[in-house]
Amino acid sequence: MDMEASGPSRRLRHSIGGLEPGTTFLVEIMDWEQGNAAEAWHRLGSPLNPSRAESEYLSRVADSLVRFTLTVPDTGVLDLDVELAPWAVMSVTQSA
Repeated sequence: MDMEASGPSRRLRHSIGGLEPGTTFLVEIMDWEQGNAAEAWHRLGSPLNPSRAESEYLSRVADSLVRFTLTVPDTGVLDLDVELAPWAVMSVTQSA
C-alpha cells in the first residue's frame, strides 16, 4: 500500500477573533513532499548511522516546510482556510 496516497485531504476553516490588527502569524506545513525527513531517510535506505552528507541532507529536508505569513486585518479576526493533503500537519505561531 502506498502510504502517500492513503487517507483523505482535509480542509481547515477556522476564525480567531479579538486579535490586534496588523499582528502577523507564521504558518508552517509539513506534508509528504515538504519537510518530511522520515520519508527522505527511508528513501536513503534507512541508514542506521547516516554519513555527514546524509545528515546535512536530512536537515535541509526537515527545514523545507511550506511557510507563509498571515496578517490580521482591521477586523481583528484572522480567518484560516487551508487545504491539507493526506499526512500533512500545520503549525500557526505568532511572529515576533
